[in-house]
Amino acid sequence: MKFEFINKNEYLQRIQEFQELFMYCFNKEVSKEFLIWRYIKNPLDDLLINVALDNNKIVANYSVSPYTIYIDGKLEKAALSMTTMTHPDYRGKGLFPKLATDLYKRMEKDNYIAVTGFPNNNSHSIFVEKLNWNNIYEIPTMKLDLSRINKSNSPISISVVNDSNFSFNYSKLINNKKNMIKVYKDLNYLKWRFKDNPANKYANYIILENNYVVSSIITKSFNKSESDIVEVNSLDDFSTKRLLEYIIDIEKGNGKKYINMWCHLNSNTHVMVEKIGFVNTEPISYFGVRYIKGNISNLGNYNNWDIQMGDSDVY
Repeated sequence: MKFEFINKNEYLQRIQEFQELFMYCFNKEVSKEFLIWRYIKNPLDDLLINVALDNNKIVANYSVSPYTIYIDGKLEKAALSMTTMTHPDYRGKGLFPKLATDLYKRMEKDNYIAVTGFPNNNSHSIFVEKLNWNNIYEIPTMKLDLSRINKSNSPISISVVNDSNFSFNYSKLINNKKNMIKVYKDLNYLKWRFKDNPANKYANYIILENNYVVSSIITKSFNKSESDIVEVNSLDDFSTKRLLEYIIDIEKGNGKKYINMWCHLNSNTHVMVEKIGFVNTEPISYFGVRYIKGNISNLGNYNNWDIQMGDSDVY
């Protein structure tokens, strides 16, 4: 058995092996286009993948996806924990903890401060017990039953634009940090995450003021009856409320029955969406952190975070 960090050229050469391993592990396909988008076209250049090889064949892998985190008024290096895969014939041999621990050691040398993630029910206990992860929160899904909502009678006094290509000026929203810990999303990140994503199609509803975007809500269709709000970023609550009203009308008109979102309990937006009719429900998502460089206590406190559906690899 051999363990190896692979570079981008090696990844592209072996991409079919990753696709085959994904099928063995989850009994479903993952496209070459998606893997290239996630790991090769990420705006941050680091490829953080550790593999276990047996007879030069990938039998297990652990990977994380790098991102920039805004914390304590600074931009730092962090990463999102991704899907873990071990071939069924090699399970029970401790490969996943070995791959993850070695990758974390390498990341420490490269000045990453943390890995965050949303482990599922199968992997959560392993992350906590064997990889020294800390639980931050169990995030409920907030759901709006559109059958209980009448079409808005409020005249829309502001112009709403669907800017799914992110072609306007987002500088005010990008720098709208509000002293929270968050994934730092510059224009390159927004385009990569929401415009170029080959797995999902997103709509980005915005409000403009003097040619600057002052409010943005990004949505995607989950299935025929449900849509997800994956990102809310506004300079003021008034704009958030008007955009939400607009989107609710749009989704009702499209025949949707429910809208889902995540929303921080102590935020003004949470109060707003509760009044609209959103309620806590399933699924509930584990949110955790693995400290890489030091124990940054602020990261472990959910009240310090602005975390949204779009920060997960699932949505």
